[in-house]
Amino acid sequence: MNNRISKTLSILIVCVLVFSLCGCGAADNTDNTNNETNTSIETSGSETTDTTSTTAPDGTETDETNTTVTVLKGRGNSDIGRDEPQYENITGYVASYDDEEYSIEPNWQIPIYQKDKQFYEECGKIAHKTKVLVLEQELEHSSHGFYKGYLLVKDIDTENTFYINVKNFINTPYWEYTDLYEAALVGEYIAEFNQKSDYYPVNKNGKKVELPDGMKVLVTGTTGLMRDVDDDTHPIEATVYKEWEYGYGGVTVYFTAEDLSIVY
Repeated sequence: MNNRISKTLSILIVCVLVFSLCGCGAADNTDNTNNETNTSIETSGSETTDTTSTTAPDGTETDETNTTVTVLKGRGNSDIGRDEPQYENITGYVASYDDEEYSIEPNWQIPIYQKDKQFYEECGKIAHKTKVLVLEQELEHSSHGFYKGYLLVKDIDTENTFYINVKNFINTPYWEYTDLYEAALVGEYIAEFNQKSDYYPVNKNGKKVELPDGMKVLVTGTTGLMRDVDDDTHPIEATVYKEWEYGYGGVTVYFTAEDLSIVY
C-alpha cells in the first residue's frame, strides 16, 4: 500500500515539473517573438525616413531631390548627343557671349527681350552674372549639337521675368574657377596680369610682349591652333588694350595661365 502511494506521489511530482518547464519555455518564446517584431518595425521606420528626407543642422527637413546640382554645357549646346538641352527649372546665370563686344571695365550688360507674338524685341539690359531661374524655353535646332532661341527666365533677386538669348545662359559660375583655362572654355572674363612664370606673353607671331604688372586684360578664349604660338605654354587668349606702336587699341596676346588671375 505504502509503495503504491509513493509511486503515485512520484508521478505527480514529475508531471508538475514537466508542466512548469513547458510553461517557462512558452513564455520565453513569446517574449523573443515580441522583441523580434519590435526590432523589425523600428528598422523599417528608419529606412523609410532616410530615403525620403534629410535633416539640416537647424532641424529643418529637406527633400533630397531639391539638393541635386546639374552641370550643363549651356549656351544652347546639346548635353546628350544632338538632343535639345533641357533648361526649364534650372538655376543659372546670364553671361557674356563671344560675339558681343566687351571692355575691360567690370560693368558688362547683357540684352534682355520681350516677346511680341513670334518676335523677340530687345527691351533693356541686365548685368553679366545675374542669377536666374529658367521658366520656359523656346529653342530650335541650328546645327550639329547646337540650338538657338530664347529662354524665359526669372531674376532670383528681383523676381522680374524677361527673355534672354540662349547663348547668354550658363549654369556654372566660371568666373569663380581656379583653373583659368577651363574658365576660358566657358566664357570671357577680365584678368589681372602679373609676371610669375618663365614665359613672357606673346603676340600672334610668337614675339615677346612686355606688359606692366597689374594690367587688366580681357580673356576671350583659348589659344587653339596657332602656327607661331605654343598652346602648351600659352593656352590663354586675351585682348590687351594699350598704346601700341601704331596707336591705342585692342591687340590679341597669348598668356601663360600662371600669370593671370580672374578679377571679373
